[in-house]
Amino acid sequence: MNAHLSRSVNLRSDASVAARLDRLISRALETDGQPPFNEASLLEKTEVLFFERDGELVGAAMTGDEVEFVVDPAERRRGYGEQILRAVLTPTFAAWAHGDHPAARVLAGRYGLRRDRTLLQLRLGLDGLDQREALDQRGPAGGLTIDTFRPGVDDAAWVALNARAFAGHPEQGAITLATLQPRLAENPAEHFLLARDTDGGILGYCWLKIADDLGEIYVLGVDPDRAGSGIGRALLAAGLAHLKALGIRESNLYVEADNEPAMRLYRAFGYTDHTVDVLYRR
Repeated sequence: MNAHLSRSVNLRSDASVAARLDRLISRALETDGQPPFNEASLLEKTEVLFFERDGELVGAAMTGDEVEFVVDPAERRRGYGEQILRAVLTPTFAAWAHGDHPAARVLAGRYGLRRDRTLLQLRLGLDGLDQREALDQRGPAGGLTIDTFRPGVDDAAWVALNARAFAGHPEQGAITLATLQPRLAENPAEHFLLARDTDGGILGYCWLKIADDLGEIYVLGVDPDRAGSGIGRALLAAGLAHLKALGIRESNLYVEADNEPAMRLYRAFGYTDHTVDVLYRR
């Protein structure tokens, strides 16, 4: 049975289309334990490719510099994944396999795609975290204070610092003032911690994302000129204490597997492996 590209649709202009995609994402999440599209795609990309058979949605893809696509769990093992891959394959093709799905490994091998990046999801239970001990780790340098992000005041300074802190990261380092706004709408400033010097300058940040009973260290960054000074450790401790105070019982985060300094920090706090995402590149 063949699936065909029925249309490229705009998620922002058609609520019924967005609802169909949401249902497909929910079914995939329930089966795979992992969402098929990352948050940046859902926030910033407006066009989605729908693949249908006899009017029924069997899969969807989001394209761009990096592709993500999903097949409805009820329609798998029928060749639709390969049909979608062929439809979106380009000479510079790169695609995420969230959860390092076995079917993605098979397709990657069949089409000569190599593993280019490995993104780990780590998790940490907070029931045993002593909130006071975590807060006691907050002072690695004289004059350091930790407070929350001020929308409309800290925006430009944070974007500039984030670009420096993640200069080699293709997604995080590319955030602009415009793309910061939808992220703030999803992850409020009250959960966005900043480390400041005595003049109020931003030295680092720990942005938290809360969903149900899971508190994500959404992004943790430090001024490269202050790397190794303990600011990252202080921010992480403050972030975990913040989650603990809200009654959150488990924390997660995403980190590149080859980011050795970050991995050492997270392992020191007790984070362990949970899932793996792989970026395949042609």
